[in-house]
Amino acid sequence: MVRLSILCLLLLAACRPAPSGLTPHEAALAHLDALRAGDADRALALLDEAAEAGHLEALHILAHAHGRGYLQTPYDSVQKSTSHLPIFSTRWEAGRALRRFERALRDSVRAGSVEAQFLVADRLLGTRRIPGARDEVDPDSARALYHTLAARDADPLRLAFLANRLGDDEAYLAHLDDAAEAGDPNACVFRYWRRRDRDARFSAAGVAREIDALEACRARALEAHHDAEMFTSGERVVGDLAAQAREGNAEATATLDSLRATGVFDRHPRLAPLADAGVPG
Repeated sequence: MVRLSILCLLLLAACRPAPSGLTPHEAALAHLDALRAGDADRALALLDEAAEAGHLEALHILAHAHGRGYLQTPYDSVQKSTSHLPIFSTRWEAGRALRRFERALRDSVRAGSVEAQFLVADRLLGTRRIPGARDEVDPDSARALYHTLAARDADPLRLAFLANRLGDDEAYLAHLDDAAEAGDPNACVFRYWRRRDRDARFSAAGVAREIDALEACRARALEAHHDAEMFTSGERVVGDLAAQAREGNAEATATLDSLRATGVFDRHPRLAPLADAGVPG
């Protein structure tokens, strides 16, 4: 059985696609696009390429994937879910992927890698568990590691997420503020949703302020990322109102009319067609 598994893996290696020409980081990111397209083979090839170059997160994802027998797609905001794309794997390959990741993780921790320390903190908190791994949950050690990372001025957005998992809401918000002020567009969105006035949605002026804030976050992102789910919240706000207006919701129709009066669609003309789609024909 072991010989058969090794033979299968050798055959797969012989059919390995040509290099993508991307950097390891770019290849690791590109695998998400392949997953969205439902192409598990392409996603796996990109991860393998990044992992061969020592990309720690790619190694981590591969250990998960081979342990479970599938890759998980990014969250779909329309379907409100993720899905699993099966991959070919064996128990031998799962063990190999886990050992390769853990070896790289140990080496990276010894080298002082911040990325590795974040991954260790996740494991100490019992998150992102890998099948077959012998992780010991130790929140106190995770908290100590968090303080070490904070003292090293690590990525404030990742510090925010770690603080959130540790249950430290004050630190979570402080790190979000730091990341947003430093220009991180993702942190900008997270901070907005965390700090927003929930009553603002009940007035046209409040909705206009919400759209302005979300579009300001979108403007910080690279143009190539403008259509990512994170940066289309403004579109969804207007689109939801337009859909309700088309269904005859008088309040939604009135809100759209009031929004036009605020000038929000003059400031963000790309949203105007969405609003106009809510006008009864």
